[in-house]
Amino acid sequence: MIAHIDLDSFFVSVARLADPALAGKKIAVVGGKSELGSVILSASYEARADGVHSAQPVKQALVLCPQLILVRAQHGEYRKISREIYEFLLNFTPEIEKFSIDEFFLNLRGTPYDADALSFAAFLQSEIMRRFSLPCSVGLSEAKLIAKLATSLAKPFGVRQILKSQIARELSAVPVAKFPGIGKAAQKTLGKYGIISFGDALAHREIFEKMGANGRKIFAAL
Repeated sequence: MIAHIDLDSFFVSVARLADPALAGKKIAVVGGKSELGSVILSASYEARADGVHSAQPVKQALVLCPQLILVRAQHGEYRKISREIYEFLLNFTPEIEKFSIDEFFLNLRGTPYDADALSFAAFLQSEIMRRFSLPCSVGLSEAKLIAKLATSLAKPFGVRQILKSQIARELSAVPVAKFPGIGKAAQKTLGKYGIISFGDALAHREIFEKMGANGRKIFAAL
């Protein structure tokens, strides 16, 4: 089994560690030399409810959410905490892929945790909160991309397992846009053929074949 760990709204969570008064408030972490001329790096879930999201210009975010609190990015602190979490995860398996500063893939095959991966995922989530005071979500599957998708569907602060045998049943109505690796260009191509959901995708292997090597790789992971 593959476990994918994603720290929920990581930059925001680190800001709240530094200033607990920010808990529950609409905040956004920004980068750039000047706050108003920069972009959103991460937004709290409270701010996301108003339409604030990453890569959005700060000026636009403030129109959507006038009460938004802007916090400066702390890149050195992010790297430090990410390294500490990676070292903690090494206690369970040496096969770890650091996918980004706030995402990790753990290969549980051959470990004692593979037999009851769901309980282990809940344990990891609890331990990361206890040790680092950071919320995370965990996805499980036999395939990396499905594990990553399971995490995104479990957020925030959730755990979800999607086995390959369950994909057709559990994901039939999920938009293909949520699948890792299907970018805007691929979505546009698939949309031309009426492929909007996972259910649509699973029924049309031939369309993915037409998309070349990348299309075949995506379909193989479905």
